[in-house]
This record gives sequence, C-alpha cells and structure tokens, in this order.
Amino acid sequence: MSLFQLVYVSTMVTDDPRLMSAVLDVTVKNNKRNNITGMLLYADGNIIQVLEGERVDVLATFKAIEKDIRHHGIRVLLEKDIVYRKFLGWSMGVRRLSKADKEGFQVDAPLFNMHDVQVALRIRSCQALTLLNSFAVATM
Repeated sequence: MSLFQLVYVSTMVTDDPRLMSAVLDVTVKNNKRNNITGMLLYADGNIIQVLEGERVDVLATFKAIEKDIRHHGIRVLLEKDIVYRKFLGWSMGVRRLSKADKEGFQVDAPLFNMHDVQVALRIRSCQALTLLNSFAVATM
C-alpha cells in the first residue's frame, strides 16, 4: 500500500454558495468513508484541491470528481507518491478565500483565475501545493 497525492483545479458551474455547500457535504462524507485527507480552497467559483490517501482511493475519488457536472475545466497539477500525509486529520479542510486572502497571495493570483484555460495550464504544481499548505497551517 502506498500513499498518493493529487492536486487539481476546477471551476464551479456557478458561484452560488449553496452549490459549494452541497459539494462540501458530499466531499467530507465520502472522504471520511474512503480515508482521504486534504484541503480545498475556493475563490470566485474556482477550486484548488489536494487529495491524499491510498493510491487506489485517491484515484477513485478523483474519477468521481471528474464525472461531477457541478464543475468543469478540471486540470490535474500534481500526482505523486508520498511518504506521509501533509493533511492528516483533515477529511477535507476547506477555506473560502476572501478578497484580503487573495490580495495577500498576489504571486498565486493565476490560481484564482481558472476560467482561462491557458492560465490553468501554466500553473506550477508546487505553487498550488504551497498555497494549500499555507492555508492548512493557518487554519489548524
């Protein structure tokens, strides 16, 4: 058994908070059941999420995410084997980023503009993972 980590970005079909709330309810329940941990950042209809767990569980979870019609423009930024979980204890940490959050992370601004496919394709995987880690640490 090996631990695996996957980071992706996507765009919700609408920026309605009720939709995001519904997505999160299902996500947390499914992640607990499948022993998936991670962090999700949400801003202006865009998602950056890291999933970690056993490879088979992460890939099955991601396959379900890809089929979810509530979001589109899904782009995998990182897939790698890991030795330990960085988000241990989080079935899914979540943070809706405020304007102040985004202003504080100007270097990561492209991460919040996934509507532009070319921007999404240029994002470095380490940039997304660093951002996710910074919010996970700040919320603990």
